[in-house]
Amino acid sequence: MNASLPKVTIPNLTPDEQEGLQDYWRIYEAHREEITAQLMEMASQHPEFKYIMQNAASQPSAEEQARSRELQLNAVLHNDWEPYLKNLQHQGMGYARAGLSFHAWFEIVAAFRKFLMPHLLNSYGQSPEHLLSAIGGMDTLIDIALRSIGDSYLETKEQLIRTERKRAEEELRKLNEDLEQRVAERTHRLEHANQQLEDSKQEIQKILDSMSTLNAKVDLDGTLLFVNKIAAQASGLPIQELMGTNFLEGQWWAFDPQVQSRVKDAFLKACFGTAISYDEKIFVFGQILTISFSLTPMLGNKGRVEYILAEARDISALKQAEEALQLRTTQLEAANQGLQEEIAERQRAEMRFRDLLESAPDAVVIVNSAGEIVLVNSQVEKLFGYERSQILGHSVEILIPERFHSRHTAHRVGYFTEPRVRPMGESLDLYGLRQDGSEFPIEISLSPLQTEEGILVSAAIRDVTERKQNRDALIQERDLLRTLMDSIPDTIYFKDTSSRFTRINKAQASVLGVANSEDAIGKTDLDFQPHELAKEFYDEEQEIVRTGKPLIDRVEYNPTADGKRRWFSATKVPILDQQGRVTSIVGISRNITEHMLAEEKFRGLLESARMQSSSWIKKGSSNWLIHKQRECLVMLDPRSWARLLKCWYPGALRRDMHFIVKAITLSIRSARWVSDWNFSVSVRTVVNSRLRSALALRKLRMACWSVRRSGM
Repeated sequence: MNASLPKVTIPNLTPDEQEGLQDYWRIYEAHREEITAQLMEMASQHPEFKYIMQNAASQPSAEEQARSRELQLNAVLHNDWEPYLKNLQHQGMGYARAGLSFHAWFEIVAAFRKFLMPHLLNSYGQSPEHLLSAIGGMDTLIDIALRSIGDSYLETKEQLIRTERKRAEEELRKLNEDLEQRVAERTHRLEHANQQLEDSKQEIQKILDSMSTLNAKVDLDGTLLFVNKIAAQASGLPIQELMGTNFLEGQWWAFDPQVQSRVKDAFLKACFGTAISYDEKIFVFGQILTISFSLTPMLGNKGRVEYILAEARDISALKQAEEALQLRTTQLEAANQGLQEEIAERQRAEMRFRDLLESAPDAVVIVNSAGEIVLVNSQVEKLFGYERSQILGHSVEILIPERFHSRHTAHRVGYFTEPRVRPMGESLDLYGLRQDGSEFPIEISLSPLQTEEGILVSAAIRDVTERKQNRDALIQERDLLRTLMDSIPDTIYFKDTSSRFTRINKAQASVLGVANSEDAIGKTDLDFQPHELAKEFYDEEQEIVRTGKPLIDRVEYNPTADGKRRWFSATKVPILDQQGRVTSIVGISRNITEHMLAEEKFRGLLESARMQSSSWIKKGSSNWLIHKQRECLVMLDPRSWARLLKCWYPGALRRDMHFIVKAITLSIRSARWVSDWNFSVSVRTVVNSRLRSALALRKLRMACWSVRRSGM
């Protein structure tokens, strides 16, 4: 097919535009091979360009590539545009014939700007005027290239469509009179589609003509140091009045506080050296537009950010054009595909359908309105154990347990009354019946099929036995965990990184004073504890989040709501994700109030003995003093000694603790030991001293060994 090319329009560039184009060209030529390699790598992974690159016939030869570069060089440096533009038109014809979409071409253009921009910044970063000029030159050349390629692409696409239409009309003449009316209707739709394609061409031309970029140089405090003409026009102020104003407070963003907040956050990140690029809303020329907004930090000789280069490109028209073009192309392809399917042989279409049915991973059963099975795939044979000949023509209820037959028949009749694509038996457990009589859980999706014989229903059936088993196992494990947590007397709770409760057991609910564990979810200790205590908990948990270090056996004083004293031994451990980041905290606390009160009682007795001894020493009654000291210590019953020693030696076994208490009690009654008593020594030192003395006895030695082995 020889496609006629549209007339070439020579661009009329101003001296400034020509200078910017040459500034851009110098940088591009210096890095052409690197940029070309990056584009080739990106294209090799793109589904459309990958197909073209794999087709050797569509690839230009080395001589053609050299010729294209020479034409581009002459156009940029010598203003010889016509040969270069005609060459671009031929490229547009090739893209149209290869089936390349405009969307794919826009992706390549965006990638080209992305790969070239760092080189422009490195070369002209110290001179914003040169940088903006080079960027403008690059955009000018891209606009010229897209316009030329787009014109020839659309023209070639029209001719391809007309050629395809003629071929279709030639084949349609061979059909019978019943099909002639359909052909006329499809031809009318095709002509309408051609008109829509022409309208899209005009819209694309307008969009390409309106491409522009807003650029500004901004100081780190937000002061505008430089703006281009387009940016000034968008603000509605002369350039001189705009200079020196605050970029972040400009009317571009003031129309929406959320937009202004996002811009300020992005600008703050750029001031710390992070390049920012994202799509944003902007108010310019009396309307709100979508822009591709970027903030590039410019570094000085010492590597510090000196100013921010802001760039805004209007992408509203491009997005609208892309959506419109995609819609028109989809409509045209759908119309063309429908026309081809109607003129294709029915037997060929049926064969394709059968191949598709056999390739489906699920078992597929097709039934008519009478509930009879008319078609199945091989997966049905594997899943249900039947051969096709055994179930074709039979009622579909043969595949369903008998207890569901009556209800299923009513549902089937109702579905044919109002057929639509939907899953069968939503929120119900469905079962299939194999030939051997065994049942298994299934999942079914229903889809109506409109045929000449009437409506058929396609049922895709999937065996979900393994999924159901996994779900039941997961539910069992969840219930087991809940039962275990609620059965433990210790309090257990989980918190997120903001110290909010995410899960607690019944013991923790009782401590917090809530009737239901769910009442604490999403709340913090501030909702249940005094402010100072809650703040202490919050600070230590945030320290765990920050450092990742656990808190082990910390004694916390936490009085009850009515003021009664209460202590807990708390352990808090961070939960980490695969990257080692803290995602939550699990805490376990044990009520040690009895232990703390026992130790407090013991200390009180010691203090009482010390006060009485001081009084009697003055009277010279040392023997009476020894008796009183022994009496004070013996006042501690074995149970109090056991609670106290359990606080000091939590790892000791119960039988060993009983022996230690007995040995200490007997020793307290010894006048020799009491006479050596010194009340200035701590209680724990006395107990340790007495234990060392008891090592002479074999039984006490074995008891102490057992205590140490158990973790004393």
